[in-house]
Amino acid sequence: MRVSRTFKLTVEYDGSGFWGWQIQPDVRTVQGELKKAVSKLIHGRFRIIGASRTDRGVHATGQVASLHVEEAVFSPDELKRALNALLPDDIYIHNLEEMPVNFNARFHAKSKVYLYRILPDKRSPIRRKYVWDGINNFSPEIARRVFNSLTGEFDFSGLIIGDPRKDTRSRISRTVVREVGDEFHFEIEGDRFFYKLVRILVGFTVSIASGREREEVFRDALNGRRPDIFWIAPPQGLTLLKVNY
Repeated sequence: MRVSRTFKLTVEYDGSGFWGWQIQPDVRTVQGELKKAVSKLIHGRFRIIGASRTDRGVHATGQVASLHVEEAVFSPDELKRALNALLPDDIYIHNLEEMPVNFNARFHAKSKVYLYRILPDKRSPIRRKYVWDGINNFSPEIARRVFNSLTGEFDFSGLIIGDPRKDTRSRISRTVVREVGDEFHFEIEGDRFFYKLVRILVGFTVSIASGREREEVFRDALNGRRPDIFWIAPPQGLTLLKVNY
């Protein structure tokens, strides 16, 4: 495909109604909905690349995608307005700008910032699609200690699901645990995150903070030893906040 123009899209979506970002047969995905909208406006071939392949049920306020087209007659503002008019209510493009032709949303990303929300000790029918609720015996002090110890470079081979990659290292540059009303927000920034890694890191943190797992097991996993049980936080509490370039 000969690319003549490339656009950078900053996209928000409610992941509740999607089977993740990436196009899959016979199910609704964010990339699939974007592709349908673009196909009504762009003549010729095009390609959409997402910075993060968010899982089923995961949300985003700052997902970034690059749209590579053979030809386009729209200005960025015109294309943004036209796409938003065609997209469903659970997807919205906040910003659309033209970039150098070789810009790639996935491979040029420097870091990604994720937020995970938990609601301990009670349930919320209204917020159930956006938080992990009903966590009993949660200790904020233990959670902060465990989660804030995750900054630095790690070999995540012990926590990777599926086929191990040759390079399993990742650098976590920032972790924050905030109390926001009756919720606790876990924010993490890193140069790359493997499949379900953020949910695994939060899952282990919460399991330790609620007395269901020993911290030593988690530390061994961070040193390459695969645990007997993978504590994976549910998807609905996770939001991709921002991609940095």
